[in-house]
Amino acid sequence: MKSEDNIKDIARNFYLNGCMLGEWKQTPTYNKFMKCLNDIYSENLKDGFTLKQKYPYSNDVRPAAWEYDDSFIDILFENNIHNIIKKVVSANVVLSHIQVRNVTSFPDKKTSYMEWHRDSYNYNNKPVGSIPPGYKINFYPNFSEESENVLSVVPGSHIKLFSNPKEDLAQITPDNTVSINNSDTQFLLFNVGLLHSTGPAKVKNNRIIFNFNHECFIDEYSDQKGCADKWREGCIKNA
Repeated sequence: MKSEDNIKDIARNFYLNGCMLGEWKQTPTYNKFMKCLNDIYSENLKDGFTLKQKYPYSNDVRPAAWEYDDSFIDILFENNIHNIIKKVVSANVVLSHIQVRNVTSFPDKKTSYMEWHRDSYNYNNKPVGSIPPGYKINFYPNFSEESENVLSVVPGSHIKLFSNPKEDLAQITPDNTVSINNSDTQFLLFNVGLLHSTGPAKVKNNRIIFNFNHECFIDEYSDQKGCADKWREGCIKNA
């Protein structure tokens, strides 16, 4: 984002697509960040932390992943995420919580632990999730050294919604679906109203999910208040 015109183009494309790719800078913070994720992947966690199942064939860091290591939040500011959110996403959102998850294969190696869905939707006039929708940054390091599809999205689906769930999911086709592979540097920023699905795990993999929610919903994450406070402090410090 070297010029205002470039920012306008990126913001316009992000609004239309609902997602954008980015790459982490290779720095000492990145190296520390990756080591921590690799330790979690290897189930060699720091004292006071454990892995507990949330979804089938997956385990999340507990009690609070944002507290696991300073690099989990430092890497966001080092990569200018606060300004991307401000200038490109144009949303008053706060980092509400972080999830770090190990995922293992289903026995058939074809089933996804999270099939096609939106995190926020309004089917049959029954809103679910935060509305307006928040945003996520998902990162899937490749610790297994086997390339695989870890996430699929339908760009633009966040502004193409149907009140009937069957009609909504019917818009998913091979032609409009984009698949994301695991990568040691690439991450995805996306609107959580976007249709997306996790890819079936062929081998064990790891992911970190940064959750950004609108200020009006932050009180719903009061058990992780420290995460939002640390984000706000960082925004002031890096203004």
